[in-house]
Amino acid sequence: QDSAFTGHLPLGGSAPEGPRSSQLKKFPLVFSKEDRKQCLLVGACAAPGTPRAPITTSAAMYDFQIEPSEFAQYFTVEAPEGSNALKQVKGSVQPGKPPIKVVFRFNPPPDTSLSCCGVQLDMLGGIGQWITCRFKGVLSGGYVPPGAPSATQEISVELKAYLQQI
Repeated sequence: QDSAFTGHLPLGGSAPEGPRSSQLKKFPLVFSKEDRKQCLLVGACAAPGTPRAPITTSAAMYDFQIEPSEFAQYFTVEAPEGSNALKQVKGSVQPGKPPIKVVFRFNPPPDTSLSCCGVQLDMLGGIGQWITCRFKGVLSGGYVPPGAPSATQEISVELKAYLQQI
């Protein structure tokens, strides 16, 4: 017979050990059927020398790289917006300056016609599947609050898009 306490918190186990992080680690970005781009903003909050900001900090850097997967061929990243669309981007942000727009693009195949053996299958239009792909992001440098564990954060950006195919 199962214990009556199965699935319940043990005494004293409701409080997390150590400080909880308020930093997000996972960023899901979903492309609607018409969308071809989704964006994240990366920036450094306070200019050196402003109240509560240190006089000097290390350079704030970002690095986004696609993780190999079955559907990686359909996605690219560019930063800042308008630069070359690649599988990896790196750069820096200046404290107190406008953030950098990191653009993730979904690039479905240009030919979405549905035909097999010379027969048009128009009545099957719209059939496809939702695909996902991940980018690993590394944010480093900049101001690190006292007691924070590291100046480097790893994040995951999960892209989800609808790919029309049979």
